[in-house]
Amino acid sequence: MLSVENEIAGDVLVHLDHEALKDLDVTSVGHRLYLLKQIYNLKIAHGVKFEKDDYVPICMDSLPSGTCCLEMC
Repeated sequence: MLSVENEIAGDVLVHLDHEALKDLDVTSVGHRLYLLKQIYNLKIAHGVKFEKDDYVPICMDSLPSGTCCLEMC
């Protein structure tokens, strides 16, 4: 498991990006996108502040401000 094998706690998990996941040997683009979407969902659920370069699912770009697409992503 990614977080157990690499000792990644939640405070680090929320800052992972494509490159960090590659460094952790997550080689599949699909797996990286899945993990990034789940990290996004965790941030939303726990009110974690988003930084400028944080991953946001594509569907969020097309929705009105304040609308959530957690079920769609």
